[in-house]
Parts: sequence; structure tokens; C-alpha cells
Amino acid sequence: MAALRLDAHASVDGRLEQAELYSWLTTTTFAPSKQAALDFIVKFNQNFKRYNDAVKTKTERITEETKKTLLQCALSDVPQLHAVTSREIEAMTLDKKPGYSFEQYYEVIKMTAASYDRHRATSR
Repeated sequence: MAALRLDAHASVDGRLEQAELYSWLTTTTFAPSKQAALDFIVKFNQNFKRYNDAVKTKTERITEETKKTLLQCALSDVPQLHAVTSREIEAMTLDKKPGYSFEQYYEVIKMTAASYDRHRATSR
């Protein structure tokens, strides 16, 4: 009986953590005054991985396409970071190029964020 109670508590704790992670991933936006852009982006990706590792079924996982969209939304208030998405859309529309996969977007946005962070550090 005690083992069942422990399993039930672990299950409830796991579900609460999943709900908190999901809420964070779907509502958080980058605030330049709080942290560096690159740190935020890396934390965002780590939280995606934590969430997907914690869910029990594949249907509960956040897809790569949704991960990309959520990260784009989280960064959309900063023009220098949103420019990556704008350039991608422009290339898809004008040049008929395929859009970035999440991994491609993640690598490009990390490079852009590092440049953004360096510029912010030198302009203070």
C-alpha cells in the first residue's frame, strides 16, 4: 500500500512539473532586461527536452515544428531576434526556399542571439 501511495505521489508530482513546464514554454517571452538572449534560448531548449522526456506518450510531446513556433513567439518582441524569422519567411516566399527545421533555426537564432548580446554589452 505504501508503494502505491509513493507511486501516486510521484505521478502527481511528475504531472505538476509537466504542467508547469508546458505553461512556461507556451507563455514565456524573452525580456532583455532579465537575462542574455543566448541564455534564454538555451534554457528554452532545455525545458523543451525536459518536457518531452517527462511525458509518457509520443502524442503528448511537443513537435519540432511547434517548438520552433513557440521559440519564435518568445523572441518576437525583440526586432533583432525576430529578424531571423522575417528573413526565413522572405526566403521561403521570394526564393522558394524551404523553411528552417527546428535544429537549423536553433543554430541560426543562437548565433544571432550571441551577436545581439555582444552588441548590448558594448553599448551600455
